[in-house]
Amino acid sequence: MPAGALAARPGITRPTRARLVAEARDRVVRLGRTRATAYAVRQPTAAGSQWPLFRLRADATTPHW
Repeated sequence: MPAGALAARPGITRPTRARLVAEARDRVVRLGRTRATAYAVRQPTAAGSQWPLFRLRADATTPHW
């Protein structure tokens, strides 16, 4: 959820959002920075909750590292 949308909810101010995210620790994933920040809640699954992330080029290939 984008941070702006979260802050737009009644009763959720920026300080409240920051406190809630800090209290959630590793249950909340922060994506992006400043105005582009979005938050997501980790959801455990049978396959686990962490996977590698790969960057794809426009042609759907991966760079060779």
